[in-house]
Amino acid sequence: MRYSSIIYTNSRGWITMEFEKYIIQKNIEHAIKSEAVTKLSDILRLLPKTRLYEIATNRDLLGRSKMSKQELADALFELIPDVYELETTLIISDAEEWNLFNKLLKAPYVQEETLTPRMYLFLMNRGLLFSFYYEDKLIYSIPEEIKDSYRQLSQQSFHEARDRCQLINQYISASANLYGICTLDKTIEIFNAQNEKQVDENELISFLNLASGRGQEWYLNQGYIISNYFDSEDQDEELKALLERAKHKPYYIPPQPEFLKYADSGYFEETPQLVSLRAFILKHLCKDKEFVENLVDDIQVACSMEEPLSVIMGEFERRDIIFDNNAQVQAIMPLIIDVYNHTRIWSNRGHTPAELGGGAGQTARPISNKVGRNDPCPCGSGKKYKKCCGK
Repeated sequence: MRYSSIIYTNSRGWITMEFEKYIIQKNIEHAIKSEAVTKLSDILRLLPKTRLYEIATNRDLLGRSKMSKQELADALFELIPDVYELETTLIISDAEEWNLFNKLLKAPYVQEETLTPRMYLFLMNRGLLFSFYYEDKLIYSIPEEIKDSYRQLSQQSFHEARDRCQLINQYISASANLYGICTLDKTIEIFNAQNEKQVDENELISFLNLASGRGQEWYLNQGYIISNYFDSEDQDEELKALLERAKHKPYYIPPQPEFLKYADSGYFEETPQLVSLRAFILKHLCKDKEFVENLVDDIQVACSMEEPLSVIMGEFERRDIIFDNNAQVQAIMPLIIDVYNHTRIWSNRGHTPAELGGGAGQTARPISNKVGRNDPCPCGSGKKYKKCCGK
């Protein structure tokens, strides 16, 4: 066995050093090139018209296209500190954004080198947070006027409303990530079965309308909550095919703690089958734990997307992992098939092929490790099985 010495970066991450350089550059790009100031009126004067217009657009400021720079600054100075607008924005901010907002509430500004744009851009694009780059330092702050507005909020009712919206969002996100597509009614049914305080369609739709003001990993269409995987028109047929394959199958609904883990789009179960596959690769093919972790993660993703064995085995090829002999291929194939058969997939409404494979009247079946002689070889060589490992 041999594998490439080239450092591999999978679709879920970056090489650490390059990632840090990229993030620092992006943080500098987003920062105002000036000493830090803390009053909103002073900050708005420092921004170019294009930046003011961007904030005005995110705020749906009427008449913005005809305003001069000074008119935009004046209008935003009135709009941004509005208590209702502030509450609405903070209610739909995610955990990282909310934690950062609370951290900045406690100081005039904070020097911070480890933030990523994803942690602050939503708040920055709505004028609640700003950053400054001066003398090679990155500084973040919340304008004083915003802090004053926050103190005017009824803290108990605000926190109750935020907690409620965050919980509803978790159920919506989990439904999209676990099933790919799910009816509003089913999400409501799952929520109400797992929570004492019930939710109805009106409340759910109100939240969906509110949350549409920011990017989400799901969207609403014709009564369905749909994963953003299907957010382009050329995937309409794929979405229809998924609905057809999932028809009449029962939903996999784990208990609340497990269900809500799927609100994180990167979450998947660490099954015994994945553990066995990882152990085999580490023992026989590659000793680099991080390298193997990335490989197994991508195999899991390929299985969840119901890719054929040849594509799954191609994950080894694109990392230049070459099997020494046919025996290694024959040994690893059952392990990969076992992973596939115990991976939760959208067309099974969250069930694994193994879970539905033996059910009466179910159409799903675990895949077999048998490969036709004229099929592409699972080792990823590109040759037919009979011309490669099937010799």
